[in-house]
Formats: sequence, C-alpha cells, structure tokens
Amino acid sequence: MALCGLRRAGAAHDPDSLADLMGKWQEYEMTRSNSDVLLFARDMVQDVGMCAHIDRAIAGNAGWLRDSSGLWCRFHAMIVDGELTVDSVCAERVQRAVECGMTDFESNGGNAPQHGGAM
Repeated sequence: MALCGLRRAGAAHDPDSLADLMGKWQEYEMTRSNSDVLLFARDMVQDVGMCAHIDRAIAGNAGWLRDSSGLWCRFHAMIVDGELTVDSVCAERVQRAVECGMTDFESNGGNAPQHGGAM
C-alpha cells in the first residue's frame, strides 16, 4: 500500500497529501528489505515521468518540492552516501530538487506554521 502512494507522488498537489509521502516512505523503508528500498528509490529517481515532473517543479513549482522534500532529501542522502547508485543526471536532478525545496522554505516558511515542523 505504501508503494502505491509513493508512486503517485507526482499526482499529489495539496500540502497534506505531499507531507503524507514521507510517512508512507518511512513505513516502506521500515517494512521492506534494503534491496527493495534501493530498487524503489532508484525507480523513483529514474522514472521518466517523475523526472519530467521534478524538472517542471524546479522550473516553477518550488512549493511542490518544498512540501515533498522529505522524500527528495532521503533519496539525495542515499545517493551522497553511495547507498543508491544512479547516473550523474539523476543525482544532479535530485540535488537541485532538494536545494529548490529548501530555498523556497527558507524564503517563505512554507506559507504556513505547520511547515516548520514538517521540515
């Protein structure tokens, strides 16, 4: 079930459903084998549709990246630690997604006090 919710990350648009992604990811990470977690994370950061969605968000929807940043931060950490191996284009995209989401949060606090706790 957690997997299905995460696969629809690009379709989530409101802050509550985006914030829920991290909870789904945490559940998935705690209940699956490390090989399943790595396979899923690799699929997420290499999926053509998700890559296009992230690129569009970087270009003009930083709020989406801010509200789903827990997921991108975790994937970025996995890449930086060498736990998750992806090509440089994917690694750079995830890094830009994290930077964009964090910059947006720093500029406006997410436009709501609850974002501080979520970040």
